[in-house]
Amino acid sequence: GSQEIGAQIVSTAHGTISGVVKAVAGTGGDVSKAASDTSRQLVRSAADLGEDVAQVALATVRGSIGAAKSVGVDVEKTASAVATGAIEAAYDISDAAGDAVRDAATGTIDGVRVVVRAGISGKKSTRKDV
Repeated sequence: GSQEIGAQIVSTAHGTISGVVKAVAGTGGDVSKAASDTSRQLVRSAADLGEDVAQVALATVRGSIGAAKSVGVDVEKTASAVATGAIEAAYDISDAAGDAVRDAATGTIDGVRVVVRAGISGKKSTRKDV
């Protein structure tokens, strides 16, 4: 049922971000940018499928933490970039989605302090549809 699909999406998000962090770190690329861009796309995809964007965001943060630790890149920086991308994407969906993702994807997660810069919200948006 739909719970199984939701669980698969969360698992896929976790694995995807983990793979991106490891691959980009292995090539010497900008891990934070790649991870942020990937989390943004994963949240958008989850929303398109009607899935829980907050759970997907949390999974991407957790996946990035494990991957960053395993390849020796800055764990807090990577996780915070992932959270930022997820939150920005969620606020593009709605203020409620953005608030839910911010709540789920920041704070202390798996022992890592995940912080995002202040001022990310849909409320200050210049979009025409708000």
